[in-house]
Amino acid sequence: MPMLRRSEYPRPLLPKYARVKSWSAFERGLMFWTIKEKNGVFQIAGQSKRADRGWRTDLDRTIDFPLNTTTDDVVDRMIAIVQEEVAKKMEITK
Repeated sequence: MPMLRRSEYPRPLLPKYARVKSWSAFERGLMFWTIKEKNGVFQIAGQSKRADRGWRTDLDRTIDFPLNTTTDDVVDRMIAIVQEEVAKKMEITK
């Protein structure tokens, strides 16, 4: 299978449907979180942009759950976090 040149890649669809002009504009407003599980212990961690355009774990926005926390409890907490963050952003834009 031949490799595509950068100029041959199709335009990304996400910016169009997110109603932003570019991928970088989308990233500027992005809230990036990870959910990890290791040996029965879950962790939710907020991510922050690095100067090199990568991401790093924000230790101030990291939650370590007790051993044997259920998946449902972790998902419920993640939903609450997203709702809180959206509410903060909505307050800022008022």
